[in-house]
Amino acid sequence: MKLYVQIYVLSNFFPTKALAARAVAGQKKKPFHKNSRIQGIIEKFFYGLNPREKCSFFSEDSGRPCLRYENKGQNNFSVDFNLSHSAEGLALALIGGNVGCARIGCDIEKLRLRKNLSEIATDFFFKEEVKWIFAGDGDEKVERFYRIWTAKEAWLKYYGNSIFDISLAPAFCVTPFDKSRSLLFSQFILVSPSKDTYIVTIAAPSPLLKENLYLEEGWRLRSCEQIYAADNPVNTVSPKI
Repeated sequence: MKLYVQIYVLSNFFPTKALAARAVAGQKKKPFHKNSRIQGIIEKFFYGLNPREKCSFFSEDSGRPCLRYENKGQNNFSVDFNLSHSAEGLALALIGGNVGCARIGCDIEKLRLRKNLSEIATDFFFKEEVKWIFAGDGDEKVERFYRIWTAKEAWLKYYGNSIFDISLAPAFCVTPFDKSRSLLFSQFILVSPSKDTYIVTIAAPSPLLKENLYLEEGWRLRSCEQIYAADNPVNTVSPKI
């Protein structure tokens, strides 16, 4: 099996002031994947793997953007991408190769303290996840919350759903460092040019390394880890869906 994955973290694609101005004017936000620079990165990745094919962009019934192309080769060629945006960061994850119907999901979140963090965790996370979050102190508690949140979001986006459709994707319970579990996520903790901390989590068929990550100038990688999850949770309390 050959697998090619690239992850980009990009800055200042949609400045906050510009987004606010559009919202006030009642204009519809242009989808990220229709940005010419993002399309250029995706197309370069696609044609680098299979230059004889043609591709175009479309949306699944759920609204998830994808590539459309005719696979005339004999290698079961497949390409997919996923996007996520938070504050000044935009994460673009791409996967391709002769891996059948490869898919990828990604989520980026800026770490920030939320007043309703405890309420969200109690309503949407499993008992073991909540216990692990609140075993941490201060900033560690916030980081653990976003580790789990981004893993769930990346998995849902893998399937083409949003976090508000959490009941539509297979349930799983994050068990961060238990390697006996069957689901695996790659997490990158980053520091932005403005010194804020972000977590990027990727759901993909195999673990990703820091070599898969492309950062724009000013961003730096703080750590790269794998976290694990049980895809058939037992002895646990289900979230309130």
